[in-house]
Amino acid sequence: MGEDHKISKSGKTLIVSYRVDTKNRIVETGGDWNAFARDNGGEELAGEGVIGLPLRSFVSGDVTRMFVETMLQKARLTRVPFSVPYRCDSSDVIRHMRMTLTSSGNEVQLDHRLEKEEARGSINRGRISPGTPRPVKVCSMCRNICDAKNSPVGEAPVSGIERIIYSVCSTCLDGLRRLPASPRNPADRFNPERTGV
Repeated sequence: MGEDHKISKSGKTLIVSYRVDTKNRIVETGGDWNAFARDNGGEELAGEGVIGLPLRSFVSGDVTRMFVETMLQKARLTRVPFSVPYRCDSSDVIRHMRMTLTSSGNEVQLDHRLEKEEARGSINRGRISPGTPRPVKVCSMCRNICDAKNSPVGEAPVSGIERIIYSVCSTCLDGLRRLPASPRNPADRFNPERTGV
């Protein structure tokens, strides 16, 4: 663990792929989808288990759902492939991932590449102590704790938080704003505020 481009059990780089239709329902899975589902206790999600289901049902938190829907909308409107980094952690593993969105008509292909994987220690680099009774806002993209202004202040602890509110921090949101504009009108930068994120 800890090496770049983690090799999956099949001996190749882990890439989990799926495609969504115009209503953001999953219409196809590919790459290492089935292996990743089985390796992480999601046997029911392998094969045809997710076909026809809305992508939003697999995303936690309203703000995160809006962020993902904004990225899908951007892919369809600009027709320019783009990538965003994010975290996909489990209780014992920290996964640094990169999601690439590519539109084909109104369908969007999403490819998730594992860039780095490391054992999770007892991480608590934020200002929140385990056992904090109040809700803690955590960015679902970078996994940092967010302050009242939605700025990241440190990494969330492994356990001990009773209630998490998933959001998207200002740093990750700014990253989406900096993505390339449509080739039809390069001066028109994509603005997530227009979609409510």
